[in-house]
Amino acid sequence: MGSPLKSLVHDDDRYQRAFHLFLERSSEHQCMRDFIHSKLPDILSSIGDVKSHLNVIGVGSGAGEIDLEMLNELHKKHPGVTVDNEVVEPSSQQLHNYKVSQKPELNYIKFTWNKMTASEFEAHWKLSKTTKKADFIHMIQMLYYVKDPGATISFFQSLLDKNGKLLIILVSGESGWGKLWRKYRNELCNTEISQCVTTGDIKSLLDSKGVSYQSFDLPSQMDITECFTEGDEKGELLLDFLTEVLDFNKTASPELKDGVLELLRHPDCSTESEGRVIFNNNLGVIGEVMSAETHTCYEGCNVNIFQFYLEKSGEHAAIVKCLQNVLPAEFQRIGAGKSSLDVLGVGSGGGEMDVQILSLLQSAFPSVPITADIVEGSSELTANFKALAAKTADLKKIQFSWHIMSSEDYEKAKGGIKKFDFIHMIQMIYYVKSLAESIKFHHGLLKNNGRLMIIVESANSGWDILWKTYKKELCVGSITEYRSSGEIISCLKDQSLKFEEHLVPNSFDITECFDPSSVTGERLLSFMTGTEHFYESFSPEVRAGILDILRNKCSTEKDGRVVRNDSTLVSTLLAERKLILCKSGVTDQN
Repeated sequence: MGSPLKSLVHDDDRYQRAFHLFLERSSEHQCMRDFIHSKLPDILSSIGDVKSHLNVIGVGSGAGEIDLEMLNELHKKHPGVTVDNEVVEPSSQQLHNYKVSQKPELNYIKFTWNKMTASEFEAHWKLSKTTKKADFIHMIQMLYYVKDPGATISFFQSLLDKNGKLLIILVSGESGWGKLWRKYRNELCNTEISQCVTTGDIKSLLDSKGVSYQSFDLPSQMDITECFTEGDEKGELLLDFLTEVLDFNKTASPELKDGVLELLRHPDCSTESEGRVIFNNNLGVIGEVMSAETHTCYEGCNVNIFQFYLEKSGEHAAIVKCLQNVLPAEFQRIGAGKSSLDVLGVGSGGGEMDVQILSLLQSAFPSVPITADIVEGSSELTANFKALAAKTADLKKIQFSWHIMSSEDYEKAKGGIKKFDFIHMIQMIYYVKSLAESIKFHHGLLKNNGRLMIIVESANSGWDILWKTYKKELCVGSITEYRSSGEIISCLKDQSLKFEEHLVPNSFDITECFDPSSVTGERLLSFMTGTEHFYESFSPEVRAGILDILRNKCSTEKDGRVVRNDSTLVSTLLAERKLILCKSGVTDQN
């Protein structure tokens, strides 16, 4: 049942006065500017590729102060680019203020003014059947005013072009706003007009859909001292803004008013200093939300198939055994004489291998601070990694940075700012667009004595034979060019990089793949061919050919079982894998 109190948005004049007072009393715009100048440039650097024109949509742009700051940063990152900027704002006064703030140096921007709500803009866009895509969309402090925040996000996400990014700023779930809304949501929130929504709610929504994103915290505060002085005009305006209720002081019941004021003054929401009551106005940023059409290697049901394959194949156990034999000596060389160590995991999946690697490094240098940057395109697998890291005692001291993005997006966004002692790319090199560029970029991130480790299927292994024989049928999804150790070694030699090879022997039973009624068999076949449903994805002739290769060229038969080799180098079977260690370009000093 909706709240009987009238929403502040019904009186635009009072809303604007309350909003401007809020800006005067808070550090909100300053913390946004700090983010825009320090973090946003990395996000903006990867949009648009080499376009000469970019499309931007600002949803709930207000008077444009923050929009113009972001457009300025966009111009710095893409100086020769023209911009089409769609401004969506329902307030006539705010739109007027935005228009009069225009300056001659903004002549590279074409402004389109849409005096409408986000919902009206969506309806207008669909009615006009517009096909234009956006490179950057920002929704700053506006999702409170839509009926369905999730549906609104999905709509604007659908407007993103390839490499386009959506940026959302809302109050943090741990702010005073979050505490106030959790307790008085039913009394204060009219769900037809406004939502008591925080970044915590939006993260949960995106996580449930497997949408990748990055998040940032923006500390902010607001002086609300006058709220506690009866009859104070500014205090009443601030109370209206805090509660989103028109004339809250006059229309709220005495019990609700007393309860809200008590909570606002409580340490959960505010601190008191020198006679002033300072409200926790912390914000959260949800950035790098990708186009709904952008998919990573493993999302949704593909994650389940991948995990199923790992259980059946024993791949991770085989790799761990090799790592335990190879890495301790390498780590001693890498970490000798260093006061800190930095690790980069590229395509880390659920973190099972990363945890093993970091535990080995931590045990080798127990008193040395270690950081781990994790690049993984799947939000679901990243969540699994975070949960695994949280319950692994050996990793408590390690500082993690999470980058939910593809390796290509990481290259564009980070540009080699940070250097690393150890970089690993385990079973992910198949998914990069340019093998040479990826190896060159990541090798360039190595510090003195650093190592780049690549684990990949061996040349002439079962995987190699299968995927190269049926390249036309299989290289159509996230893998467009199959690569084995042969291509990796050739690339390393072309770049004159020093490396060494190690073997990871392994085999697993694929007998059930030859039983058409076996669910296990079909799931294994689906994973090995990069499809969701093997039997629905290929013609009968192709299916028969794949099964023939798997039985006769990729496996051995023993006691009526078909065993596929899934190892790295030396094995009597045919599905071999290689661990390749590449040294940094700087000569070792030890």
